[in-house]
Amino acid sequence: MSVCEKLCPYPAVETNVSLKMSESHNFCTTTEPSTTLSDQDFEGPIMTLYPEVMTHIFKFLDVRDRGRAAQTCKYWRDTIYQKSIWRGIEAKMHLRKSGNQIVYQSLSRRGIHKVQVLSLKRSLRELVSGLNTISSLKLSGCYNVTDWTLSSAFTLVLNNLTTLDLSLCKQISDVSLLTISRAPNLQTLELGGCCQISDRGLLLISWGLRKLRRLNCRSCSITDMGISFLAGEVTEAHLRESRMHDFLVKLGLLDEEPSKISQSYQPVVVPMLNHHNSQNNGMPLGPLAKIPRQDNNENGQQQCALCRQVELTSGSSRSRAQILVPRTAHHMVPNNYLVPIVGNKVGRKRASSTSGNSSSVKHRVFYSETMMGTKHGVYQTSNLPPKENTKMKDSFPKIVPGVTEFGTKELRHLVLQDCQKLTDDALASIGNGLESLQSINLSFCVHLSDTGLKHLTRLEKLVDINLRSCEITDAGLAGLNEGGKGNGLSALDISFCDKVGDNGCTYIAHGMTNLTSLSLSACEISDTGLCRIAQALPLLHTLNLGQCAKITDSSLQCIADKCPKLKYIDLYGCPNITPQGLNLLMTMAHMKTLNLGLWHLR
Repeated sequence: MSVCEKLCPYPAVETNVSLKMSESHNFCTTTEPSTTLSDQDFEGPIMTLYPEVMTHIFKFLDVRDRGRAAQTCKYWRDTIYQKSIWRGIEAKMHLRKSGNQIVYQSLSRRGIHKVQVLSLKRSLRELVSGLNTISSLKLSGCYNVTDWTLSSAFTLVLNNLTTLDLSLCKQISDVSLLTISRAPNLQTLELGGCCQISDRGLLLISWGLRKLRRLNCRSCSITDMGISFLAGEVTEAHLRESRMHDFLVKLGLLDEEPSKISQSYQPVVVPMLNHHNSQNNGMPLGPLAKIPRQDNNENGQQQCALCRQVELTSGSSRSRAQILVPRTAHHMVPNNYLVPIVGNKVGRKRASSTSGNSSSVKHRVFYSETMMGTKHGVYQTSNLPPKENTKMKDSFPKIVPGVTEFGTKELRHLVLQDCQKLTDDALASIGNGLESLQSINLSFCVHLSDTGLKHLTRLEKLVDINLRSCEITDAGLAGLNEGGKGNGLSALDISFCDKVGDNGCTYIAHGMTNLTSLSLSACEISDTGLCRIAQALPLLHTLNLGQCAKITDSSLQCIADKCPKLKYIDLYGCPNITPQGLNLLMTMAHMKTLNLGLWHLR
């Protein structure tokens, strides 16, 4: 017997109802019944209940049963579609085909604003436009998400979007972060595993996502410079020294100096094939980018490098910048070289002209109007001159040096795991500019030293530090205690820091007495250091001691006596622990998990 039959144990009314299931099979919508039901059809105790009572009953159903119950009749559907029933529910969908407007309307009516895309074979535009109140969008693991996928979806300002998960979307690059800035109220951004994100992306984050509270940059290609951008250390001189100035100019966010524009970019005279002549066998030309102006040649004549390349390397394969045609008709280049643009590549086609008459070629002056997503193909912004992508330029505010503010001052959680290019300078920038930071993950950042950890003591609100597999020693833990700052920490992970020993345990016991979670897996500690920790940390509820080969039952006795609130302990790979020592831990009042397998508690 189904759940619906339990709630309404009366014979079902035979009606011609068309049912439609969403692609996730979690959310159902119904079309209007073709037969009008009479009042007798609704007789029964459950139909006499108040709508508020019905709503309360339906809240006890799981998500799938709610969708099935909504298909029973219009009365149940209208009752189940109350937004209070679906509060906090996240829709999980497979975007495999277009035409899902009915599904998006159903989600909007039920007040569902969180969506997780399990697989993506179509554009995101329908989802974002059909559910314009979306507050959470998760695309984690959608490997085919590209810059173009995001630029086509984020065409309007999304003020309600607060969470965006792009973990393991490895094809996205820094340009996508310019597109994401159309969600100015974004608070959570997951970029874990996006290996093409670099310092340029962090610069765009510090400019367009200043309300960000959580940022995950795991395994991204970032350096100390990118962290300084997040901390708000952005000046015009800094941008020019780091070559970020030209990058912003290409994106249209920063105006180039007028003198430089007039000297660098001029109209291009392009030989066009006369399509009325059937003997030319030519190919129509798409929009061409303007050619940078070059210096005069050795004869004193103004000449661009493009002409010189065509003459010297005629017949060889050339890049786009080398194959475009001369600036003026006076350049000595054969007129039978055509430069068609196909997709995002530039090709060369030689026109077959037996007569050699140049009347079959016309010259036109082109000002390129190339933009992303046109029928002529998609072009990378980094390959376009500054004045090309006019549509992208006009949709974002300009950066005014000395006026525009940078930095994510409200950032609270920062994940920099496996960012192996970071050094102590990054920690200095974090200590100076990210004052609201509460937790930081620096695991596997192997170039950090004990000296750099002292910069973290400037963060008054910092409560969670993860230094797993970092090259720190006991001196680094002593630096975290400077000025009594260690007492503010509630969680510390120094697992696999094999240079930390009993002296490090002493520093923890003296300066970090408020710790509730401590991970010491694979550290070189003994019963002496562990007993010091147990006596000084009465609030401890999670303790990881996996692969600490020197500890024995003696330290377990100290833990059982001095840590009454302990709930979780990891003892994997501790060969000197006996069943008697384990029994001491099992008698503790709050003990819930005693792990002896390959499992790290957090």
